[in-house]
Amino acid sequence: MKGKVFLVIGPESSGNHLASKVLKTMDAYWEEPQKLDSFLKGDCGLDEITDNPHIVLRRSVPHGHEWFNPAISAVEKFGNEGYRMYTIILQRESVATILSNYYHRSSTIEEAWGTLIKAEKHIANLLSNNYLNPHWTLNTSALMKDPKPVIRGLEFFTGLRWPHNVSYESVVHDSDIGRHNLFLEHGFESIDRMLHKPFIKRPAPLVRR
Repeated sequence: MKGKVFLVIGPESSGNHLASKVLKTMDAYWEEPQKLDSFLKGDCGLDEITDNPHIVLRRSVPHGHEWFNPAISAVEKFGNEGYRMYTIILQRESVATILSNYYHRSSTIEEAWGTLIKAEKHIANLLSNNYLNPHWTLNTSALMKDPKPVIRGLEFFTGLRWPHNVSYESVVHDSDIGRHNLFLEHGFESIDRMLHKPFIKRPAPLVRR
């Protein structure tokens, strides 16, 4: 086996970018925009992108407004290059996921909530049909609250190591803390105020998670 591909998959706003950034810090290949899409489409060879034995393929659910199985083509394509796929399934507390999705994508809270439910069912279906094995569940809420034990578990699953000269706090932080705190203070009835970005940028959070 030449290397490992880590398929990072989770509902939109569940921490896909954060998890990918953590793996990149642990010396896996990942960059945005994802050049790996060109490889998966057959537009270029993998060796034109990276020779790293550890590769991160990020796929939110839905991905680009599409609901599909990201594992089928990836297993075959990377398998032909001597890589084996390992899946990291993301979970995040529902309220933080819904608030983030509403802020970035959905037009209503109900739509964001419905997207989360559909995404969780979609991933569960892929998992039950053994498309995502072997897999590891990464709770990004726990990661943001106390990075060390979560990253230790990730080290066990991936075989990668967190660099000793990099602090957890320099990579792992909750960019949604302002919106979450406003929800705790005002509730969903005033959530439209959260679309006004200057309002949510407070010097000190009301509540720290």
